[in-house]
Amino acid sequence: MATLELWTQSVTGKWPPSLRFYDKKLSLLHALQDQGLLKAFRNREREIAALIEDRDHQLELEPDGLSIKVLRPQAKLQQLEDAGRMLTEAVEPGRVSSVSVALQYLASLPDDYLESRSYSAHAFLGLDEKEIAIASGPTMHSWDWAVLLEGETDRDDATFQVEFGIVDSDEIPERFAREAGQVESFGTHAPAEHWEEAELPNVALFADWTWSGAVPEDLAPFEAILQSWSHAREDAEHLLSRILSRMEEDKKERVGTEGKGEAGE
Repeated sequence: MATLELWTQSVTGKWPPSLRFYDKKLSLLHALQDQGLLKAFRNREREIAALIEDRDHQLELEPDGLSIKVLRPQAKLQQLEDAGRMLTEAVEPGRVSSVSVALQYLASLPDDYLESRSYSAHAFLGLDEKEIAIASGPTMHSWDWAVLLEGETDRDDATFQVEFGIVDSDEIPERFAREAGQVESFGTHAPAEHWEEAELPNVALFADWTWSGAVPEDLAPFEAILQSWSHAREDAEHLLSRILSRMEEDKKERVGTEGKGEAGE
């Protein structure tokens, strides 16, 4: 079975505006530098932003919230969590009012782009390439597909959106940058050029997942953010694993059916 790989992550926790942000923002940048974590920074009136060790690990702090962004797999999450906890505790926010999470996954596929697009379309649309061509009419010579799902979860009273489809390596950077796609964006992570030198699969199932959930009142602010982040990943990977299984099971059935047909001939 193809393996899901989590490529980008963005989590934002919001709270009532804290005046301590204005008192603390420069000292917080100094603290990150003293710990050897600060690669680069931005200091604006209502925002500080920091690259933690490299450009793939980012933090943004505002009077009313914190954002953490991870732009590659095998990320240094512990450094980000430690830095995020320090920033959050320093501004002493009140209760976190909401957490939003955006995750982007790839699952490398063994077949070429056209084959992967064809068998996955059959799995999720119930149509093969010939049927799509007939339905599209004689003037349409190319086609593509994507599925957009919206739903709710019992845990955290969360709502989610996920868009998934087949992509090739040339398309992946603009998908990561959210320059293409239908999912409601929580903001662009980085321009597509950010991933042009990355080692990307030739063909993959791509999934863009966004999640917003309720926040427990009994958790400290940063712990509430971490819990929501973890729950969003668990929810995403549960659904996406089932999607991958469905696609691969359908492919095996089609291959078996076609093999029997050829043997009968």
